[in-house]
Amino acid sequence: MSPHEALFGIKPPIHIPYIPGDTAIAAVEDIHGDREHMIQHLKMNLQATRNCMKQMVDKHRCDREFSVGDKVLVKLHPFAQHSLKNHRNRKLSPKYFGPFEVLQRIGKVAYKLALSREAQMHHTFHVSLLKQAHGSNLQVIPLP
Repeated sequence: MSPHEALFGIKPPIHIPYIPGDTAIAAVEDIHGDREHMIQHLKMNLQATRNCMKQMVDKHRCDREFSVGDKVLVKLHPFAQHSLKNHRNRKLSPKYFGPFEVLQRIGKVAYKLALSREAQMHHTFHVSLLKQAHGSNLQVIPLP
């Protein structure tokens, strides 16, 4: 349902593009010409805004891909995870846990990890919550 339909209870009128010279009345010709010019200007501004917003988002975006067998760290927010232990100082509790092995890639942005049997959470995580584990002697931070 469009906002117009929600507000007025009827479907919005169909916009028929203006063809110059369609009417013989000069005032109608001017109104339709101004309306077409305004619509083109709005479309141009919307496209410019979309491009600007995409550029701002793409500055901080990084494509992450992991292959089966890679070691990754999982980012968990202790203040948002109800299954985690309540720490006295939540800010100081670790954000990343692991490393865990990638078992399977599910779709383009999800990965199945080899969690321990005691972990009371789902084993599939979005790529934004994963970070590559570097180094040979990694400190293992178990899930609480």
